[in-house]
Amino acid sequence: MRSFAAHVLVGLGCTSHAATIDGTAINGADGDTVTVVDASKTQHKIRIGGIDAPERGQPFGTRSKENLERLVSRKDVTAACHKTDRYGRHVCKVWVQSSDCATCGKTQDAGHAQIIAGMTWWYREDAKEQADDRLTVTVAVARLAC
Repeated sequence: MRSFAAHVLVGLGCTSHAATIDGTAINGADGDTVTVVDASKTQHKIRIGGIDAPERGQPFGTRSKENLERLVSRKDVTAACHKTDRYGRHVCKVWVQSSDCATCGKTQDAGHAQIIAGMTWWYREDAKEQADDRLTVTVAVARLAC
């Protein structure tokens, strides 16, 4: 079992993101899109991958946007981006420090937090792109079982 986990972890090391953006989240356009300003003051429009939020004007659209802003606004974030969507936005996993843990690093996945809060849906279209997430969880469970 240990050699399997080690082999899988080596494979994970080969997985890379096209870009990592570190900066401060300044606002949310809706419940699945946020603007991040990096150290050079460049603004990046980030679409959080794997989720789909109600649009403005749809039921819960405002609440979803407000919840995302509560999670990330005016906080340092790391966006691990793997593609650009048809609107020119980076599609990323957005990591932020949880508000209930002052000593934790950026360990909260904002997209996952939106799903858990009931503010977005899991976006089935991105299921294949989330294979790394499923594999990471499987490896972590396998390591705990050893």
